[in-house]
Amino acid sequence: MDKTTVTADNGSYAFTELPAGNYTVTASAPELTLPQPQRVSFRGGVETLNLQLQVASQSEQVTVQDNAGPALTTDPSRNAGATVLRGDDLEALADDPDDLAAD
Repeated sequence: MDKTTVTADNGSYAFTELPAGNYTVTASAPELTLPQPQRVSFRGGVETLNLQLQVASQSEQVTVQDNAGPALTTDPSRNAGATVLRGDDLEALADDPDDLAAD
């Protein structure tokens, strides 16, 4: 006979109308596991069984490639958003730092 129940918000659970006998109890939750089923000899009435779940082992794999992308550079000709000022454009800028900031 298999019986299933769900825990309450505080983690408690109960089975009702369970006849006396020997049982094997398992428990599960997302990303948690019970290391091994618990064997219980139920004699009737109220009994407490504290099940302690453990974090299930997870594995991840990360692959790092040597040539993952282009190298970084400070070369303005390779900067798509760069504004390059030369010659007369530079001469038109103010010499005073406050005026330059205002421009």
